[in-house]
Amino acid sequence: MERQRALGRRRARPVDRPGGARRAPRDRPGDAARLFGCPYLDRVLAAYEETAPLAGGSAGRVGVHQLFPLLVHAVLFGRGYAEQALTAARAALRPER
Repeated sequence: MERQRALGRRRARPVDRPGGARRAPRDRPGDAARLFGCPYLDRVLAAYEETAPLAGGSAGRVGVHQLFPLLVHAVLFGRGYAEQALTAARAALRPER
């Protein structure tokens, strides 16, 4: 019994992984494919939708899901990605109509 209590008190060990690598919403992979390109993107997205339809409003979240990779690329590769990140952020903050 004492051993079980001791095991329950163990501290969680830190996990070494990038901040952007976490459990992501199901629509994030499609949004990344839109951002960086994917051969046969329309077919891939149609198959994805057929297999596991996304929740309504997923089109409105594209910019939010693309923002982190764009910011990382802006830091690594420069201003062109910064402009895209700014556009994505503005679109994400714009209220839906």
